[in-house]
Amino acid sequence: MRMAITLYLDGDPCGIDLYEPPGSDDDTGNPTMENRFHLLEDKILTPDLAGIIERPRLTGLLERSARTHPATLITGRTGSGKTALAAGFVRGRNAAWLRLEPSENDWCTFARYLEAAILRRTGRDPSSGSIRWSTPKADRIKVIDLLGSMPSAGSASFSVVVIDDLHHVFDTEWFVDIFTLMILAVPEAMHLLLLSRSKPPNPLWRLRSKQMLGVIDEAQLAFTPQEAVDLFTRYGLSRYKAVDAQTREYGRASRMMESVTARGARAFRC
Repeated sequence: MRMAITLYLDGDPCGIDLYEPPGSDDDTGNPTMENRFHLLEDKILTPDLAGIIERPRLTGLLERSARTHPATLITGRTGSGKTALAAGFVRGRNAAWLRLEPSENDWCTFARYLEAAILRRTGRDPSSGSIRWSTPKADRIKVIDLLGSMPSAGSASFSVVVIDDLHHVFDTEWFVDIFTLMILAVPEAMHLLLLSRSKPPNPLWRLRSKQMLGVIDEAQLAFTPQEAVDLFTRYGLSRYKAVDAQTREYGRASRMMESVTARGARAFRC
């Protein structure tokens, strides 16, 4: 079940306020539907880590990318293991997580959710945001300041902002400008982790050559033969079955997990 926090709107450009403004009530004294914005809390929660299989090769790739780039893009189709890798990586780190849906192609909706995700990591109520969002162009400094407000993780590590299902906003007018800005403005002690089913528009994609964007793609996410053997033997299954499944399923994470469960191993999450 989704939990919704109701925020009330006033006359600012994005129509968001955190209190009930005068004149917003109907005849019963309740806020009108036109003056409500529902913040769905499950969109800013880190996915449940229970049962995720650790894969040191991928964790190492992501760790190296995070040390050498301000942002990393993990790209692959549904079931390729993007979310599992990211969720395992942020375990024990100070991390804000935002999962996008098609409705976030509206700038103000996206900005509110990004603010709420970061507020949650500061220990504040996600509904307590006070930024007056208006337009992408006018809000550039606000975005930079918001990233800068992410709590530091200390000298031995770095904080992480994860944006999952990024492909939902690829076609927006503001995507290239805002995400290029975010990558360039990432504080030194923070990493931006982007998850997508496909590669982004070319202007952002070209940041790879400038050492601003690391990439882990679907081919790298796939189980290697040795990883398949390690997985299957963990659940008491033979090396032969592991190699057979890895070849047949091209190492795709979700299908490897299905192969294990189909062979009588206990269920677990990809």
